[in-house]
Order: sequence, then C-alpha cells, then structure tokens
Amino acid sequence: MKNNQDPHRCVQCNAEFDPDPRVSARQISCGAEACQRARHAEMCRAWHQANAEADSSHYEDVVERFRREQPDYQRRWRWSQRLREIREQTGVLGGAVLVSLRGLLGRAEALSQSALGMVQSGVLAGERLGRAVRAVRSTIAALEQLEASTTELRALGL
Repeated sequence: MKNNQDPHRCVQCNAEFDPDPRVSARQISCGAEACQRARHAEMCRAWHQANAEADSSHYEDVVERFRREQPDYQRRWRWSQRLREIREQTGVLGGAVLVSLRGLLGRAEALSQSALGMVQSGVLAGERLGRAVRAVRSTIAALEQLEASTTELRALGL
C-alpha cells in the first residue's frame, strides 16, 4: 500500500523509497537488507559510544566472575560437544550394524537347526557355528546397551 507522502532518500544507498506509514518521517533507510543491516550497525555503534560505561566493565563484571566461579565450564562444554558428536555417529552406525547382525543371527540360527544330526566339516562347522551365534548374540546385546545409553544421553541433551 502506497502512502501519499513524498518519497524519502535512504541514508545508506541514497535510493528513493516510500516510508512505512507507521513511522513516516522518522524512517531514514529503505527496506533493502544491506541498508537495514548498515543502519542497525550504525545505531549500535552510536549507542555504544554514548553508553561506553555500560559495557566497559562487562568483561570484568560478568565474564571474569563466571570463569572464576566455573573454571571447568569450557572443558565440560567441549566434552559434551564431543560426546554429542560421538553419540550421533554411533546412533547412525549402531542402528545399521544392529539390523545387519540381527539378520545374520536369524540365518545362523536357521543354519544351526538344519545342521542338527549331520556331520559337518569346513568353515563354521559343528560347535564353531554355535560359538559364532553366541558371539553375535553378545555383540547384539552390547549394541542394544549402547543404543540405550545413547538414548539416555540424548534425553540429557548431550
């Protein structure tokens, strides 16, 4: 919606623009994002110059005090970030490995059932197949425990 006022000139790009009727004469920059950003930065610089005492002691008052009270904060934060990365990697990898291992377990159990009473030789024959099945079950249980732990970490926000 156009207003009936004369167009203004932007103080940033010098382009003509129609001011927003809600601010009319007070608007001094156009709606272009670059001009808005430049105007905002200019206003921030002006405020900080006029209120130098407001943030001159921020570092001493806030940051240094916080670091004294929480000396290990940064190390804990970095640890949690690394833990989150590892959890995400294990979640993706662990899920795929579990699916594959469960499929293998099903086939191995079928093989061991079909081989009952038969004389076996070669790869994973006899008791070796049973031991391999137990090892796969143990691996699946460990990965399921890993999934439960990563779910708990996720619940903690890590």
